[in-house]
Amino acid sequence: MAVVDAAVKAGVQHFVFSGMVSAIKITNVAVPNPSFDEKHSIADYAKGKNFKSVVVVSPGWYMENHLVQEAPGLFGGFPFLTDEEGYVTLRFPRWGGNEEMPFVSIEHDYGDIVNGVFQEPEKCHGQLIQGISESAPASRMAEAFETATGRRCRFIPDDDWESFDTRGQRALEGVKYTFGFCQYSGGLYYGKPNDLAMARMLKRVAKKVQGESGGELMILKRFFSLHFVPSESKV
Repeated sequence: MAVVDAAVKAGVQHFVFSGMVSAIKITNVAVPNPSFDEKHSIADYAKGKNFKSVVVVSPGWYMENHLVQEAPGLFGGFPFLTDEEGYVTLRFPRWGGNEEMPFVSIEHDYGDIVNGVFQEPEKCHGQLIQGISESAPASRMAEAFETATGRRCRFIPDDDWESFDTRGQRALEGVKYTFGFCQYSGGLYYGKPNDLAMARMLKRVAKKVQGESGGELMILKRFFSLHFVPSESKV
């Protein structure tokens, strides 16, 4: 809770935080997730202080997770390795429910969504805003990569989330229990269905303030095109 106390001491009026829902509450303690529950507790603690507004902008699954070359085999080799059958294979546990994951591009969208909140933070007071760029099943991520790059790609789901290899890393333990929480909740990462309406609106607000036109959220196909297609081939 130190970050909240520091903000109070500094005289901060509007507290905007990258928080999460409570896995303990949503699953009735069946699948706790410390990375979710600790952040949820911080936001709850902040709501008990005298900030003019407390807003949680909760990021979804980072698209940028798939740019980390240091662990190319983590998700079946996707998107760096080609397997013996000639596929770039994406592999991880099922999400649950309708299988739609809340993808977000931290680089392209998350900051703009937060910027949009700061334009009129009191209007968002007490809300948990879904920080999403695109809502799609994991299979669409494989399809988007194949369409963008021309490389054959497939998604192979695992039914058992507990078999996800964390490699002894605390951060990956959080990823593992995110899969477990989502399977238990019926795919409801936010405790409710994915909804891009607020993210779209806040992105447009931010771009208007920046004097820029447009304001479209990132989609998977464009993301993979930007990061995996040589610039000369896009001309």
